[in-house]
Amino acid sequence: MNKRIAENLFLRAYEMELDGESEHSVWAYRKAAWTVDELDENLADIYRLKGMRGLIALPSIGNSIARVIISLLEEKSGGFRHYRRTVCSRACCAGASPSGSHWNSFPAG
Repeated sequence: MNKRIAENLFLRAYEMELDGESEHSVWAYRKAAWTVDELDENLADIYRLKGMRGLIALPSIGNSIARVIISLLEEKSGGFRHYRRTVCSRACCAGASPSGSHWNSFPAG
């Protein structure tokens, strides 16, 4: 689960960068993704046992990113697949398969 969440956060950072959002926001998502990716403990267990406070206690995870993580943890379909279907609204991905788009930069999940 941690790998999927980390991948989703990395993809969000990439999307934000492509959309010209602030470097601060992009780096916040990247640092949060690195934190999640390197965790030894299961992120779902942290949330189940400690709630949002447990997520915020992790390095580089603030309130807004913790809420994103919670929504990903609560999804039944999994973070990465959901992100590919619903979050990316760039013209190259809208209603299309990932081939030929910026998705080629990322491994399939």
